[in-house]
Amino acid sequence: MLFNPKASRNQKSGFTLVEVLIAALILLIAVAGWMGAQQSSILNRGQSRTMTVAAELAQSMMEELSSNPAAACKGQSSCTGGAVMHIGGREYLIDWDISGSSPAVEDSDSWEARGLGIIKVRVTWEYRGDLEVSLSRVFVN
Repeated sequence: MLFNPKASRNQKSGFTLVEVLIAALILLIAVAGWMGAQQSSILNRGQSRTMTVAAELAQSMMEELSSNPAAACKGQSSCTGGAVMHIGGREYLIDWDISGSSPAVEDSDSWEARGLGIIKVRVTWEYRGDLEVSLSRVFVN
């Protein structure tokens, strides 16, 4: 076979415009999907961070109140309270309720009269909607 320079000039090589456009469209769809996944990951990481902060605040308040419920209620059998914490640009509202912090009474059948009490701590905050973490603990006077 002999080399014919005219024949090689007429042969088509490379990609057509339609092929390039289809490849660009496929690449665009793949990049858009990846960007959507990254956006979702960032939002979920932010929500996870706020939930962790709220759980730590609730646990900290629960430990503080559990150490001496009667002192937290200033001698009353029950009390409520609240606090506001600003962490990471977010506002966390902490509410607590202590029931049955007075000593046991012999003549009654209620759980409070038996020297049992309950502490409830609730932390609420806003992150893409209202969220809440609640803890409860039974204690013995």
